Amino acid sequence: MILLARLFVKPEFANWSGETGRLHWIGRWDGLSSLYNHTTFGLAWLCLLLTVALWFAFPARRRGIVWMLAMVVGALAAFSLVFASFFNVTNLIIVLGYTADHAGRYIFPVLLAWFATTLTMFFSDQLSIGSTPGSTASDPRTPASGDPPAGVTVDP
Repeated sequence: MILLARLFVKPEFANWSGETGRLHWIGRWDGLSSLYNHTTFGLAWLCLLLTVALWFAFPARRRGIVWMLAMVVGALAAFSLVFASFFNVTNLIIVLGYTADHAGRYIFPVLLAWFATTLTMFFSDQLSIGSTPGSTASDPRTPASGDPPAGVTVDP
């Protein structure tokens, strides 16, 4: 949850301490600028807005959207598991400091992949059921007539 919060908001706002072995929020609200993470250029908010727009604009693609979000959540869960395993080696304060300082380099590629996938889903053409292989419609990759392509000879 800490990693997810740090994707969206300023690190000073999504700041926790673990001095007593328990998490305490020690973040600081600096107005609306606290809702913008300058290290991710606001890409997390843009991805979230594009995903919501895609959900409502193209209802036929909702299965793909759910799978995409499952991959993002799965990647964040895997990173969280790795960072949580550091707690067995060192104390909670060092683990929180490491996630604050170094987790961004691992999570930013996930954000870029989320953004690219969302844009691809937004601007790609949806294949109709009639153009899928195995249906009654002709395959769009083959010529409509039974003649071979130009320059190709067929042995009888």
